[in-house]
Amino acid sequence: MKYSPSINPLFLTTMLEAMESGMGRDEAANDLMSYSSKERKEILAEIPTVNTPEEKMSTFLNLAFFGKQILGEEEQKSKDSLFPSISLYKGEELKKNPYYIALSSLGKFQDGDLTFEFQHYEPFAPFVLDEKRVDDLYNEVTPLGYVSSKLEYPAIRKGKTNWMEVIPHEINTMRDFIAQAQGNILLYGLGLGYVAYMCSLKKEVTSITIVEDDKKVIEVFKAHFLPLFRFGSKIKIVQGDAIAYASSHRNGSYDSLFADLWHNADDGLELYQKLLKEEGASSHSFYWIEKAILVYFRRFLILLLEEECVEKMDDSDYLNPETESDALLAKLHFALKEREIHSEKEILSLLSEASLKKILIQMK
Repeated sequence: MKYSPSINPLFLTTMLEAMESGMGRDEAANDLMSYSSKERKEILAEIPTVNTPEEKMSTFLNLAFFGKQILGEEEQKSKDSLFPSISLYKGEELKKNPYYIALSSLGKFQDGDLTFEFQHYEPFAPFVLDEKRVDDLYNEVTPLGYVSSKLEYPAIRKGKTNWMEVIPHEINTMRDFIAQAQGNILLYGLGLGYVAYMCSLKKEVTSITIVEDDKKVIEVFKAHFLPLFRFGSKIKIVQGDAIAYASSHRNGSYDSLFADLWHNADDGLELYQKLLKEEGASSHSFYWIEKAILVYFRRFLILLLEEECVEKMDDSDYLNPETESDALLAKLHFALKEREIHSEKEILSLLSEASLKKILIQMK
């Protein structure tokens, strides 16, 4: 990009530091969630719980867990911005969910390499609760939750790895799409069928087309989960590739679309970009954890801005990328090579979600 001399390098350096703080918070959260039961108990033993109401535990958990992870004066501001990042999740919210209730009638079963079972959260073991929160200056935080007593949740695992789950994070990050769903809807990815089930309960929804590439997942769904649907006649399953389906259905024939083809933001970016380029099946498209995917992509753009404007890196520095991250930076560099940046306000605009989506569509 071409930068005006009036841009203060300190502005970009500050943004880079904020981004690195966000990444540090994610690393701290991952460490926190990977603690063993014994390690958690050792930390919790330091918390003064006498006469402390359950709802007040969040503050102590923030102090006890994150206080162990984020150290040093430079990180103090980052640590402070975490609060309150861990909050009590009341298990009744999950247990009252209609699909949770329906799945509760199923016992554990194995079908091929897929196993359905109820797993559980241990008391005070943090888990990701909702979509990332981002402020106007693109500081970010991932909300975490905990329960005060064991909470079971349904899951399908493939081998030893969880493949699909009905958990608070899934419910919270799919709520907006379900709330607006009406008419003929299109789903990319079948999963455990949570979105399909919840949408099928709505009288405003007349049909649900689901595109799923995995034949075994379809077989297991039809055999074990579809019979639980009160309005299963609304469901139509198409075995096929979602990108190919999107490419051949760009006539706006669906009232809304929801794509859930990835496990996290890292592995979702490439598929998300491809779907953006093929938009057209519906004028109302929703993408699971879209904000988290855009946060992940924004980090690369912030790094590129700092490299180009502050470190004065040029074309030669992006010609031979050695890693996937380097390759993404190189693609960004050449895609935005002719963009002119005149002010800090334009930088903030460039980093907006609407702008990021345009860049992804433009970028090869």
